[in-house]
Order: sequence, then C-alpha cells, then structure tokens
Amino acid sequence: MLIQEWIEKVRDLEIVIDPDQEGATGVLFHVTMFEQGKEVLYMTPTDMNHQRMQPQLELADRMSELYDAIE
Repeated sequence: MLIQEWIEKVRDLEIVIDPDQEGATGVLFHVTMFEQGKEVLYMTPTDMNHQRMQPQLELADRMSELYDAIE
C-alpha cells in the first residue's frame, strides 16, 4: 500500500527533459521499480530512466518521504 500511495503522489509531477544531456555524478536518492523481476522505471530527482531531466524538487521531497516511511 505504501508504494501505491507514493506512486499516486508522484504520478502527475511535471518532468522536463534537460536539453543538456551531459553526464552527472552522485545522487542522494534513487527509486527503481520492477515488475516480475524486470526493471520498468528508474528515477532520481534529476534522471528518469537514465535520461537527464531538469531537477524536480518535489520529486526529491517525495523520495525523502518514502525513504523515511521505510525506515
């Protein structure tokens, strides 16, 4: 239930692909979702499915909340 509720919170966030696709290093959080053992989604506050996006502060906040809820 925790994951489904989290998905509902982030589902409609606006994601904007960063036109400057230069690599970056280091992330504070990342979320990887699997379906039947296959990776279906990978995200960080600056990356969606390994494609750079403009930093999404609300997504970072939601990732932090998820991390805290799991501890």
